[in-house]
Amino acid sequence: MTLATRVLDALRRDGLTLACAESMTAGLFAARLTEPSGASDVFAGGILVYTDAAKVELAGVDREVLAREGGVSAAVARELATGTRERLGVDLSVSIVGFAGPNVPPGGDVGQVFIALAHWGGTEVHPLHLAGDRAQLRAAAVDEALRFVLDAAEKAAKARG
Repeated sequence: MTLATRVLDALRRDGLTLACAESMTAGLFAARLTEPSGASDVFAGGILVYTDAAKVELAGVDREVLAREGGVSAAVARELATGTRERLGVDLSVSIVGFAGPNVPPGGDVGQVFIALAHWGGTEVHPLHLAGDRAQLRAAAVDEALRFVLDAAEKAAKARG
């Protein structure tokens, strides 16, 4: 069973819906999640926010936060997940921002990734430092985001008893 199938099964079991906001992964999360048939039962869709302007316009990231923290930061990942959850009206929303390289701005680091998950109890952010080439980094970020969603669904199931 694939990780995506496990995530979809957990979301269905718990009656949860999911959306995503992707920057670094540029749609790979949504593509992977929707490979199994029937993903539309629980996956509402996603927002592709590759530029800072898109982060503001499509997901509601605060311009001041973006200017202060930069597009690849815990604060922006948090706002992306929260804004997407609100806009798409889902239970869970995951966001992925990071530097896949090889070119990064001053102060950036290839492999630096922030994954945020917004849910009914707030928004959690996981800072990561991944290794590999561009394709490996993007694939690893998707895997980490899927695991983050799966963990949240499993915690929700345990909390409900």
